[in-house]
Amino acid sequence: MKGFELIYNNQIVTASIERGVISIILSKIDDAIRVDFVGLDSNTNQHLTWFKSTVNESDKIAIKVIDVNQVAEVIEFKPNSRDSFENKLIEYKGLKKYLEKEGLIKKEE
Repeated sequence: MKGFELIYNNQIVTASIERGVISIILSKIDDAIRVDFVGLDSNTNQHLTWFKSTVNESDKIAIKVIDVNQVAEVIEFKPNSRDSFENKLIEYKGLKKYLEKEGLIKKEE
């Protein structure tokens, strides 16, 4: 299966997902620079983290597209909050209001 290999200094991390999204993100907030190797598994609806670190000035980072035989251990799992009950209720209320405004459903009294 196609995936990615992140080489951070001398550390190698590989990841692939059968169905979902993988991202390698470099971010800078103020003077702090970070690298995050993350994904969203659509089969389990979970956010996955394989690697995260603060980046220093002399660090070396390389990314390769590879055929992945072995995936690195996931260091963090988080459920996709988009599917939480509270978010579904907010989405429902917004859609209901829109449909009432468009006259597609009757407004409840």
